[in-house]
Amino acid sequence: MIVIRYRLELQEPALLTGLDGDPNSAVSIEYLPGSALRGAFISTLLRHDPCADLGSFLSEQVRFLNGYIVADDSRALPLPLSLRQQKDTLSIDDEIYDGSVEQLRSDLQWKTPGASFASVDESGKGIAAEIKRQLAIHTTRDRRLGTARPDSGTVYRYDALAASQVFEAVALCERTEEANLICALVTEIDRLGGAARAGYGKVNVTLSGTEEQGWKEHPFCLEEDHDMCQIVLLLSDALVRDELGQFAVSPDTLIQAIKNGISVENAFIETTPVGAFNRTWGLPLPQALAYKQGTVLVLPARSLSESEIDALEINGIGERRSEGFGRLAVFSPPSHWSLTRDDGKRDAADIALSDPDEIEVATLISRRVNEAQQARKVLRMLTDTRTQRKELNSSQIARLREVILHETLLDSPKLSCIERFCNDLTAKTALQWRKARVGTRGEDLLSWLDGYKALKAEFRAKPPEIGGKRHIESEAEQVKRQLRFLDSVLARMQKEKEERP
Repeated sequence: MIVIRYRLELQEPALLTGLDGDPNSAVSIEYLPGSALRGAFISTLLRHDPCADLGSFLSEQVRFLNGYIVADDSRALPLPLSLRQQKDTLSIDDEIYDGSVEQLRSDLQWKTPGASFASVDESGKGIAAEIKRQLAIHTTRDRRLGTARPDSGTVYRYDALAASQVFEAVALCERTEEANLICALVTEIDRLGGAARAGYGKVNVTLSGTEEQGWKEHPFCLEEDHDMCQIVLLLSDALVRDELGQFAVSPDTLIQAIKNGISVENAFIETTPVGAFNRTWGLPLPQALAYKQGTVLVLPARSLSESEIDALEINGIGERRSEGFGRLAVFSPPSHWSLTRDDGKRDAADIALSDPDEIEVATLISRRVNEAQQARKVLRMLTDTRTQRKELNSSQIARLREVILHETLLDSPKLSCIERFCNDLTAKTALQWRKARVGTRGEDLLSWLDGYKALKAEFRAKPPEIGGKRHIESEAEQVKRQLRFLDSVLARMQKEKEERP
């Protein structure tokens, strides 16, 4: 098997439509499908030789794998659908759990990580790729008049992959003749996808390299521990037929395509509709329901031998394998998954600044980034702080909130305003405040306010460095942040229903 790797840089937005959206829109999928790549090679070949033989391109002797976004200078892969994060997490950098190998707590709410593709290593650590999109509104114009007419004009939109993104694809060839032909054609490809006459689809293709042995599509490995389960991860959509010859999506059907007679311990399966369009006929091809890329099966230990795994990873499963369908990986589960976001930008700390105006702007950016980070931190703290209003009157809460608001407007606010307010309470009013509860331990509100000043360290921050410059936080900024947090706790308590005796 000869492996040809090549990269495609989008010079214009690319429109590679799936089956999503309404009739007046076209929504591009998040990768470059192998069918579109094969069509681009065939179109380029026919442009040079209209009578060329296309037999090898239409068989499984040449397989065009999907083009996935490049992250951390390597081809990203679909993330397993079994990965979960707690629902209240705000960043993909937070802790990630793998539902295929660990039991998730039923009393917590879970969500999938905010990324579909990532470049990971064998330990599960990697860079999550951010796929950028472009939304454009278009109108249908009358061909003769050149403008939209009330009886013929239509408004529609294109949701396309944004320009300036780089994708990497792979072609697998069984013979040297096809490999040499693909290497000669790869740099000649200049268009990909639909709406080529409307400013879409221009690409710049470069050859990354060729290999004949030792290539693996994924970085994971299979441990020698015979008691460890085996994970099957679909690296692309898979079209599999059941024993009656119909396309079906179920763990049993997928297992039959992999190996008969083995069982499944757990499964995370999602489906996606798959279709195509025949330009010669001018008609859509039959649609089918496929296993979505990222689908995970958990097999018992020693279900597949090394030779069987090698054959599955090279040949794939199911139908339309020449178009990149049916790719999979079999490996042992990593001990821990962790992802960071790749935005394709340089580290701001590595930019050297000398102009005074640039330094001032960099310091301002550092301060605003720090404020946004601290706002998210305060929001998490507020989410974890439980409150019970009990018999506390709304007017009493409003009194303290008014004191806090007045203090935050000062240039040098002090936390002593809270202490003065508590000392001025009458015995009857103080009793209402003591009946209210705050925090996981159910501490009374007055005691919590008294110990609130000791939380000062929780609100200290180290602003990020921008161009070698960093905003220096003042004592007043920390106190204001602390007072705003207290005001948010009181505001939530004020919205609760008063429990009258």
